Amino acid sequence: MSNAALIQTVWSTAQSDASLSAAVSQTSDLTSGIYYNEAPETARMPYVVFHIIANETDHTFCYDFESTSVQFDVFSKKSSISEVSQISDKLMNVFDRAVLVYDNNDQIGCLRSSTMGPEKLKDGWRTIVGYEIQYS
Repeated sequence: MSNAALIQTVWSTAQSDASLSAAVSQTSDLTSGIYYNEAPETARMPYVVFHIIANETDHTFCYDFESTSVQFDVFSKKSSISEVSQISDKLMNVFDRAVLVYDNNDQIGCLRSSTMGPEKLKDGWRTIVGYEIQYS
C-alpha cells in the first residue's frame, strides 16, 4: 500500500465519523479540522493533525507484512482538558481495533500503540495517540 493510499484511507475514515468530524469542524461542511502533516496557518483549534512516523516491512515465510506507525496530535485552545480529552476519546472510538477498507476492498487493521497527554501548551492543550496500521 502506498503512503498516499494510506493517508487517504486514514483521512476519509476520520472524516466519515460524524461525531469526530463535528468535534473538530469549524464549518458546517465537516471538511476542516483533520489535517495530514500540519494544520494550515488559518486553522482554528480544536483540530487533529496526523503523521506517518515510520514504515516497516516484515517477511515471514511466504507472507509479506507492512506496518505503519501513525501519530494523531489533538489540539485544543480551551483552558481545561475537557475538549482535548473528548476529541481524543472520539478518535480512539474510531480507530481502536478498527478494520479500514481501501482500494478494491482490501483491509488493514489498526492497533493503538500509545497515548500521551493531555500536555499543557502555551495556548491550550495537546494529546498524542499513536497507532500501528498493519496490512499484507
